[in-house]
Amino acid sequence: MIELKNVNKIYKSKKGSDTKALNNINLKIGNKGMLFIVVKSGSGKSTLLNLLGGLDSITSGEILINNKNIGKFTKEQYDSYRNTYIGFIFQEFNILEQYNVYENIELSVKLQNHKVEKRVIDNLLNKLGLNDLGNRKINELSGGQKQRVAIARALIKNPKIILADEPTGNLDKNSSEQIFNILKDISKEQLVIVISHDMESAQKYADRIIKIEDGEIVEDTKSLDKLEIEPFELKKSKLPFTYALKMSLTNFKTKPFKLFMTILLTSISLIFMGFAVNCALFDNTMLVVNTMENNNNYNYTIKNSEFGNMGSISPLELTKVDIENVKKMTNTEVNPIYLLYDNGEDLKFEFGENNKKNEFYKFEFYNFNYVEVNDSKILGELMGQEPNKNNEIVVHQYFADYIMNFGIMTVDNNLYIPTSYNDIINSKKELKLGENKVIIVGIIKDDDSLYAKVKETGTFDSDKLKNNFFMNYTNKGSYIYTKGFIKDAILRTNKNSFLNKVTILFKNNNFANNINALNGKINIISKFGIQDISSLNKKEIILSIEELKNFDNNFNLEFNKYLELH
Repeated sequence: MIELKNVNKIYKSKKGSDTKALNNINLKIGNKGMLFIVVKSGSGKSTLLNLLGGLDSITSGEILINNKNIGKFTKEQYDSYRNTYIGFIFQEFNILEQYNVYENIELSVKLQNHKVEKRVIDNLLNKLGLNDLGNRKINELSGGQKQRVAIARALIKNPKIILADEPTGNLDKNSSEQIFNILKDISKEQLVIVISHDMESAQKYADRIIKIEDGEIVEDTKSLDKLEIEPFELKKSKLPFTYALKMSLTNFKTKPFKLFMTILLTSISLIFMGFAVNCALFDNTMLVVNTMENNNNYNYTIKNSEFGNMGSISPLELTKVDIENVKKMTNTEVNPIYLLYDNGEDLKFEFGENNKKNEFYKFEFYNFNYVEVNDSKILGELMGQEPNKNNEIVVHQYFADYIMNFGIMTVDNNLYIPTSYNDIINSKKELKLGENKVIIVGIIKDDDSLYAKVKETGTFDSDKLKNNFFMNYTNKGSYIYTKGFIKDAILRTNKNSFLNKVTILFKNNNFANNINALNGKINIISKFGIQDISSLNKKEIILSIEELKNFDNNFNLEFNKYLELH
């Protein structure tokens, strides 16, 4: 019936060395008889029983039951295999305390989806010396009686193999002898495999003894050469719904408080598990993106900033890697925004004089944000067309209103004052932008309904409306939308113009101004003495003596000491 071929079982250890419980076991076991497998206590004696019973899997090799390799079984097939072939008898009995004797035995048959007759159970109980104990509660039985109930539960489903793990380990000598005599009688028709470390009982009751030490067979009193093979078939393990419901109600009746606490703790555990899973799966970026979509708003600005001392915030460049990460995380197109500098100043348009009489036009454009349009969604509702050439731009409605009020300088240095939105779009005027020529081809329509009265009267009714106007509406006018302009823009560079706008911070928050580029040879005092230089290395600056006097009250004293030494 059973054949083991080169079976190995290794238990992996996270700490220390692995344990080899079975080492290249080869064994044939017949269809009936009482087989004792004797293993030293504490040496993995239950390993072989667990493998034969489908409770554990081998590391390598094969276990054949009637020529069927159970090592390749699925979980469902293992359940059916145990239900069909195996009857377990454990040292700890493993019978259900809340049920009586009948119900414990009946459970095995119900798992085979068979109808059980009380007469059959009574006959089995009589055979095992449990006469008239069918309705007795388990906690009213002795140890020997409990083990006999466990044997009855194993036998009732008529298994091919009885696996007994130290079946008399918790019994006295008299009860132990009774149990072994019962198992011996059963072995005349079925295969009984007993795992034990009791060599004395093995020699008294066994038909065959196999002794295992250090995972290897060291003794076999009756090895087999041939096996009698029977047809292999499985019965599905399935507990009828009505019986499962009955068991649940029984549990509720016998231990209601325990069941209630179990349900409560399970519910709490599931709630915390759900919370933990949600936290693990929470994606803040996608939440923002989804919120944007739900609000039907697709224009959001992402910045990279550095926080400094005293709450200062300095803008940092968004690198190509940053932009690609944003595109990947949001699954949207990115429209980069650039700050452009011309001769050390922001690249900007030239307007006519702003008299600031009307508060609607009080805003002044100190700088502009140049947007490279990759996704036309950001343009929203558009009058005119999108930019398609590198000299075409799209502006916001406030920018258009502004130039209709003050005018804007053209490339021929004339002040152009358009009369309408259509005039701006259709005139194709070349506007002066530093050394660049640009044409407005579209105007983004913005909702100015809140400010219609202000535009007409020139005054705000409240500070709240005024703040909203400057924070949310006029600011849009500084965004210029382009297509290819950034790449081809003419940007002039003048070192002195740039340096004149730079300040250097020294200790005690003192500043040095009026920085100039080094042109030609200059005479300086350094740690090498007085010398002439015509160039500087990176991160080097030269300060005048007059500047140093402003920063250090002791400078003259220290400088005189320096001159004396040199």
